Amino acid sequence: MNDRPQYKRRNYFIDKRFQSLFVVKFLIVLIAAAIVALGLFLYYTSGTITIGYDGSEINLDQTNDYFLRTLLISFIGLIVVTSLIATTVIVFISHKIAGPLFHFKKNLAEISRGDLTVRMRLRENDQCKALAENINEMTSVMDAKMGIVKAQAVELARLIDASAGNPGDRLPAEEMRRRILELQDAANHFTTSPQP
Repeated sequence: MNDRPQYKRRNYFIDKRFQSLFVVKFLIVLIAAAIVALGLFLYYTSGTITIGYDGSEINLDQTNDYFLRTLLISFIGLIVVTSLIATTVIVFISHKIAGPLFHFKKNLAEISRGDLTVRMRLRENDQCKALAENINEMTSVMDAKMGIVKAQAVELARLIDASAGNPGDRLPAEEMRRRILELQDAANHFTTSPQP
């Protein structure tokens, strides 16, 4: 049984710029597809004639002229309805992406300020869960290695204080050497740029 409370986001516009651009780009593709479909219809029906009935009257007209008004009204209605539905769906879909991106940005800023205890926690249905797990694994390793460095630094400071009182004692010097090697081992886990 899961004791953690389930949190639902109430704000579906987490990153307004990202989500708005996502919707606009999709709508541009939708409108472009409708224009291409209408253009193809007009191209392939140019030079053809259609016979149609208007009540009891028979009409003989070019296919483009006969269907153009009906097609334009249908396409505009279809684009409006599809745009409204697509906008709603895209906001919900982009929410599943924008939410995790917001948390990544916030948590990575905390990690860069030195807080290695930060862990990514995403909701069950959010995207990027594998990336969050990788970041958590990386942060855990860094946290453990930095914990070793901090503990060894404290112990080295203690040994230096102890050896200051006994200048001829070799035991603190050997212990310091061992602690320094442990520090180097923890620090060597990371590949870093050369320092001057």
